[in-house]
Amino acid sequence: MNRKHYRLFSEGEIRGMRVRNRLVRSATFDRGVYRDGKVTDETFALYRNLAAGGVGVIITGIVPVMSSHPTGGRMEGNCEAYAYSRIPGYERIAEVVHEASGDCRIFVQLMGGTLAGPSEMRSLLSGKPIDRLSAQGIEVAVNCFVAAIVDMKEMGFDGVQLHAAFLHNCLSYFLSPYYNHRTDDYGGSPANRARIVQKIVSKARESVADFPIIIKVNGTDNVEGGMELSQFPEMAREIEKTDIDAIEISGMPYAPRRGKVDKPSYFLEYAQSAEVECPMMLVGGNRDVDDLEDIVTRQPVDFVSLCRPLICEPDLPNRWLAGEGSSKAECLSCNSCSYALHQMGRDHVVCLYKHDKENYRRAQEYFAASGG
Repeated sequence: MNRKHYRLFSEGEIRGMRVRNRLVRSATFDRGVYRDGKVTDETFALYRNLAAGGVGVIITGIVPVMSSHPTGGRMEGNCEAYAYSRIPGYERIAEVVHEASGDCRIFVQLMGGTLAGPSEMRSLLSGKPIDRLSAQGIEVAVNCFVAAIVDMKEMGFDGVQLHAAFLHNCLSYFLSPYYNHRTDDYGGSPANRARIVQKIVSKARESVADFPIIIKVNGTDNVEGGMELSQFPEMAREIEKTDIDAIEISGMPYAPRRGKVDKPSYFLEYAQSAEVECPMMLVGGNRDVDDLEDIVTRQPVDFVSLCRPLICEPDLPNRWLAGEGSSKAECLSCNSCSYALHQMGRDHVVCLYKHDKENYRRAQEYFAASGG
């Protein structure tokens, strides 16, 4: 039985832009694009297959809005930083997606520097020192984001997503009370911590008008002194006030390292706690189409995002819509895709379970040995 009557497969809307269904491909790391600043045929094939597979919105892997060391030093005062991060030929991705499916929307995920933030601290993830941005440095970062947003609109993309999650980038540092110890207009209250987002959006609107700008944020930082469930509703309201067009709710840890997802849709309680009018996207542990239909029907969630299930099955939305096979995704949450990326050095994630059984076995041995 097909599922055309499901709300999950009904049209959604983001700032007046029609979206063909409520399924979103959450941003997934493209190592080749990020590391080498190049777009390959493999990249084009990946996005072509996702668009043809029936998802409503694709969010690309991260695109840096500034080079880590654009002039051989720190970004402070470097107003031309975005020019160093411009990826030649990137606009072809939007063309490929729209050619494969005229009603699939593609957003670019934009990320600030990993070593620049509100306060001098060390990164929990890398252990490297984070430089405190001065007022001038914040303006530089804002200008870099705005330049990238304008560029992505001119390239033909349908929108952008500001990456402010996972505690490994500039915007996530500002939002988090763990990292943000400022006493000026950019620290302290949730409104102040969200001020850099407000500056980016308001300045970008001067050039791009109603071009959709959405954001990915942590509901939980999963660290003492960080964002937690009791604090998230107020932060969500402050983010909505920035004129953002949708909020994708994620958190730390944002995915189990390996093994089955015991708790489906594991950030749902954060969406339930938020009291905002803008569309909400829920990522994390979304595996069963009937569960997702219940979420978008009964919960304050407008879109559900998937990452690993679409690595395993790019055509999963079409399969679910047609009522073919199981209601559950084939994804085992084995994280062999992560192994392919980080241990094998692949430019793009691939499901080893489906496509490379020998390396799938090695991945499981690796995870077992490392306790992950």
